[in-house]
Amino acid sequence: MDGRFSEGLSEPIVISTSTAAIQSVLSYLYRGVIDIDLKDVCDILHLAHMHELSSLEQQVAEGVSSCWDTGTALKILLQCDALGIDALEEKCELHIASHFEEAALCTEFHSLSPAQLNRLLKNLGLVVRCEENALLALLAWQQTRPGRESNLAVLMQQLHFPCMALQSLDTLEQHAQTIGNPGTDLQREVRRAKRFHEATGGDISCPIVKRPCFTHWWSGLGSTTAGGVPIQL
Repeated sequence: MDGRFSEGLSEPIVISTSTAAIQSVLSYLYRGVIDIDLKDVCDILHLAHMHELSSLEQQVAEGVSSCWDTGTALKILLQCDALGIDALEEKCELHIASHFEEAALCTEFHSLSPAQLNRLLKNLGLVVRCEENALLALLAWQQTRPGRESNLAVLMQQLHFPCMALQSLDTLEQHAQTIGNPGTDLQREVRRAKRFHEATGGDISCPIVKRPCFTHWWSGLGSTTAGGVPIQL
């Protein structure tokens, strides 16, 4: 555009979002309906948040939570701090916690903040085949970004080490000696868990704090659902 108008002197405005997301928002504004493709959810939520379309945010949040997959839930959770949609954040956390082992295999899992991972690990809806798998996910998360060693000691407080098998605890005690400063805290947790196993003397009725996904605990074996196996590092 030329001439003396200010529009002719300005650069084109680039909106860094997908065309499909823009079309979805325009459809909502002009027709009152919106078709949501899971791959565009984050872009749609950003546009709705940017333009203060709270009703659209709510509609998208309600619609996507009924049909999303674990990867989408992770992508949305990573944006929730900026979007400030608390109800959606809680739904994301519950879905990811209930599909924790699947989530831990996704690339987005390693981008979670320490606070986000902390909430997942203490979520009562967290489901794993054995407690060892929760620790393996935590260690993998820690190793993908520099500087996360300082978070490890705090996050380990959300794990239930006595629910791990003695064989796993022995392996962890050896592994802890090879990972520097974080190993000191890991060794402490492992020693406490081993003392608990030894103190029970095979008494399976001994009270223990375990995740709701575990129905039983056995001295020496810990807690596991079908398919749980001792840890291997």
